[in-house]
This record gives sequence, structure tokens and C-alpha cells, in this order.
Amino acid sequence: MSLMFRAEGKDLRLEREQAAFRGTPRYASIAALSMKEQSRKDDLESWWYMIVELMVGHLPWQDVQRNHLEEFKTMKKNVRQPKNLKIVSN
Repeated sequence: MSLMFRAEGKDLRLEREQAAFRGTPRYASIAALSMKEQSRKDDLESWWYMIVELMVGHLPWQDVQRNHLEEFKTMKKNVRQPKNLKIVSN
């Protein structure tokens, strides 16, 4: 599931226009769910979802069926709205 992002002594590999979805929808980045090339930023986004799940105990989309990628994407975009960013209260 990984690709070299840089060949030895070369520039960064060019991004593909479209890439097949690979991964677990619960933790997948919005770009991955949009069938875009994944990069290091997508790893960070996936990591963030795991940290939130560990801290809060669940993710808003945890009951979405695995094959409903558009629903995952919509819910993840919605979570990024400023009014929805508070995940842990004092």
C-alpha cells in the first residue's frame, strides 16, 4: 500500500490524477475517499482520526457501512466546520 514518493536522488514523484481507494474508510483521508493520490498529509489526517477516536471513544461516522464512501467523505468534511471542531469539553 505504499509507494516511493521520491526516487533516490530524484525529485518528488508526480501526483496521479486519480487513484483507486485503498484503506479503511473509518480512518481514510478526504483525499483518499475522493480517489486522489495519497501523500504524507493523508497519513497525518488518518492518524488524527485515530487519536480523536482514542480520546473521545468514537468517531461520528463509526456506524457508516464500509462501502458508503461518499457518506464518510461528507461527514468528515462536516466535522471540519468551525462549529464542529470542539471534540473534548472541560
